[in-house]
Amino acid sequence: MESVSQKKRIVWIDVLKGVMILFVLLSHSHAPDIYIRFFAPFFITMFFFASGYTFSLKKSFGEFLLGKVKHLLIPLVLMGGIKLTIACVVNHYSFASRIKGLLLQISGKNDDLWFIGCIFTTFLIMYPIVRFCNTDKKGYTWRILLSAVVVATLGWVDTLVFGIKFPWQLETAAIMTFYMSAGFLYRKNEAIIVEKIEKKPVIALLSAVAYIVLLVLFENEADIHKGNYTYPFVFIIMSILAILPIIVLIKKLCTFNLKSEKFFCFMGKNTLFYYAFEGYVIQTFYKVCEKLDWSNAYILSFLCVAAIVIGLLPFVLLVNRFAPWLVGGKK
Repeated sequence: MESVSQKKRIVWIDVLKGVMILFVLLSHSHAPDIYIRFFAPFFITMFFFASGYTFSLKKSFGEFLLGKVKHLLIPLVLMGGIKLTIACVVNHYSFASRIKGLLLQISGKNDDLWFIGCIFTTFLIMYPIVRFCNTDKKGYTWRILLSAVVVATLGWVDTLVFGIKFPWQLETAAIMTFYMSAGFLYRKNEAIIVEKIEKKPVIALLSAVAYIVLLVLFENEADIHKGNYTYPFVFIIMSILAILPIIVLIKKLCTFNLKSEKFFCFMGKNTLFYYAFEGYVIQTFYKVCEKLDWSNAYILSFLCVAAIVIGLLPFVLLVNRFAPWLVGGKK
C-alpha cells in the first residue's frame, strides 16, 4: 500500500492493489475461515510484490528515505495519531502506551497500522540489497534473489523458532523482502517473463491448480501480522504459486477496459485511507446487524466490505481534494 502521489501510475499495479485491498477489508470484516484460508497466502504478499515492481534506485539514499518518509511514515504517524486519539478519548486508553506502540511498531503491542510500518522497513532492507547487488552487471538477478532468500530465512527463523518481536516489524519485513525482491526482479525481466511464461496460459493454469490442491489438502491458517502459521512451508509455496495466476488475471482484466477496472484503480490508489479507517465502518455495521439480528457471516462479510467502500468514499474524496498529505500525496 503506497500513497496516491506517484507521478506515473501503472494501471495494472493499481488494479492489483485495488483487488488486494478488498481482500484486506474482507479479512477484517469477520469473514468465515474458509474465505480467509483461500486468500491468506497472497493478499498481503502481493502488496510487497507490487511495491517491489515500482521500486527504483534512481535517487540517492537520502532522497529515497525522504520519499518513503513522506509517502509512508508521515501517513502512519498522522492517521495512526488520529486513531489513537479517538481510541484514548472514547475508550479511555492510555495515551502513553498507544503513542509508544505507534512509534515502536512492535507486533501485538498497540502497533496500529502495522502494515505501513512493515512495508517502510522492508523498503529500507531492500535498498542496500539492490544497491550492492549492482543491477548494471550480469548475474544481478541471482545475487538479489539469494540475498532476499537469506534475509527472508532469518525472518522465518525468528518467527518460527525464537519468536522475538522486533521494533518496526523487522521480523516480518525480513520475510516480506523476498516478495518485494520478486516484484523488482519481475519488472527487470518482464519482457522475457511475458514472452516465455505469461503467453503460455497452461503455466498459469497449472500454478493455479497446484494452489487449489494445496488449499484443499492443508487446513493452513496463516496470520502474517501475528506470525502464526499452521504449515509455514505450505504457506510459502502457495504464496509463490499465486503470483503468476494473479498477474495474468489482473493484466487480462485490464485489457477489457471495463468500468470495474476504474473501480479497482480507485481502490488501489486509496489503499492507505481504506486500510486506516475501515474499522470504524466495521464496528458500526455489525452493531446494526446485531440490532437487526443478522448473523450469516458468509453474506454479511461481503456486505460489510461494500459498506466500507461506500461509507468511506466521501472522506476519501475530501482527503484527496483538500488534504492529500494525510496519505502521502501532494496538493
